[in-house]
Amino acid sequence: MKVKVKFFAQHREAVGKSEIELNIEKTEGTTVARLYEALVAKYPGLAKLSRITLAVVNYNMVNEWEMVKDGDEVAFFPPMGGA
Repeated sequence: MKVKVKFFAQHREAVGKSEIELNIEKTEGTTVARLYEALVAKYPGLAKLSRITLAVVNYNMVNEWEMVKDGDEVAFFPPMGGA
Protein backbone atom coordinates (compact mmCIF):
# COMPACT_ATOMS: atom_id res chain seq x y z
CA MET A 1 0.00 0.00 0.00
CA LYS A 2 1.09 3.56 -0.60
CA VAL A 3 1.13 6.16 2.19
CA LYS A 4 2.16 9.82 2.05
CA VAL A 5 4.26 10.74 5.09
CA LYS A 6 5.02 14.30 6.17
CA PHE A 7 7.66 15.35 8.69
CA PHE A 8 7.94 18.53 10.72
CA ALA A 9 10.63 20.18 12.88
CA GLN A 10 13.19 17.67 14.24
CA HIS A 11 11.56 14.83 12.34
CA ARG A 12 12.11 16.67 9.05
CA GLU A 13 15.75 17.24 10.03
CA ALA A 14 16.23 13.54 10.86
CA VAL A 15 14.81 12.43 7.51
CA GLY A 16 16.23 15.26 5.42
CA LYS A 17 12.90 15.75 3.64
CA SER A 18 9.55 17.23 4.51
CA GLU A 19 7.53 14.60 2.67
CA ILE A 20 7.91 11.12 1.20
CA GLU A 21 5.69 8.50 -0.37
CA LEU A 22 6.22 5.10 1.15
CA ASN A 23 5.18 1.73 -0.20
CA ILE A 24 4.69 -0.68 2.65
CA GLU A 25 3.46 -4.23 2.72
CA LYS A 26 -0.22 -4.28 3.49
CA THR A 27 -0.96 -6.38 6.55
CA GLU A 28 -3.92 -6.64 8.89
CA GLY A 29 -1.96 -4.86 11.60
CA THR A 30 -0.42 -1.86 9.88
CA THR A 31 -0.57 0.67 12.68
CA VAL A 32 1.00 4.09 13.08
CA ALA A 33 3.55 2.42 15.41
CA ARG A 34 4.52 -0.15 12.76
CA LEU A 35 4.77 2.56 10.14
CA TYR A 36 7.08 4.53 12.41
CA GLU A 37 9.22 1.41 13.00
CA ALA A 38 9.56 0.99 9.23
CA LEU A 39 10.60 4.64 8.95
CA VAL A 40 13.20 4.22 11.72
CA ALA A 41 14.72 1.31 9.78
CA LYS A 42 15.08 3.60 6.75
CA TYR A 43 15.92 6.81 8.68
CA PRO A 44 17.71 5.83 11.94
CA GLY A 45 17.74 9.43 13.18
CA LEU A 46 14.03 9.09 13.93
CA ALA A 47 14.73 6.53 16.66
CA LYS A 48 15.81 9.15 19.19
CA LEU A 49 12.55 11.06 18.60
CA SER A 50 10.14 8.17 19.12
CA ARG A 51 9.25 9.12 22.71
CA ILE A 52 8.24 12.65 21.74
CA THR A 53 6.51 11.87 18.47
CA LEU A 54 2.93 12.90 17.79
CA ALA A 55 1.04 11.52 14.80
CA VAL A 56 -1.77 12.78 12.62
CA VAL A 57 -3.59 10.63 10.06
CA ASN A 58 -5.68 12.46 7.49
CA TYR A 59 -5.62 15.63 9.63
CA ASN A 60 -6.79 13.86 12.80
CA MET A 61 -4.58 13.42 15.88
CA VAL A 62 -4.24 9.69 16.56
CA ASN A 63 -2.52 7.29 18.93
CA GLU A 64 0.10 4.77 17.91
CA TRP A 65 -2.48 1.97 17.54
CA GLU A 66 -4.46 3.74 14.80
CA MET A 67 -4.65 1.64 11.64
CA VAL A 68 -3.07 3.06 8.49
CA LYS A 69 -4.79 2.40 5.18
CA ASP A 70 -3.81 2.70 1.54
CA GLY A 71 -3.82 6.34 0.44
CA ASP A 72 -3.62 7.80 3.95
CA GLU A 73 -1.58 10.89 4.73
CA VAL A 74 0.40 10.55 7.95
CA ALA A 75 2.34 13.35 9.63
CA PHE A 76 4.91 13.05 12.44
CA PHE A 77 6.05 15.95 14.61
CA PRO A 78 7.19 16.82 18.14
CA PRO A 79 4.85 18.42 20.71
CA MET A 80 4.33 22.10 20.07
CA GLY A 81 4.40 24.75 22.75
CA GLY A 82 3.48 28.34 22.75
CA ALA A 83 2.37 31.30 24.73
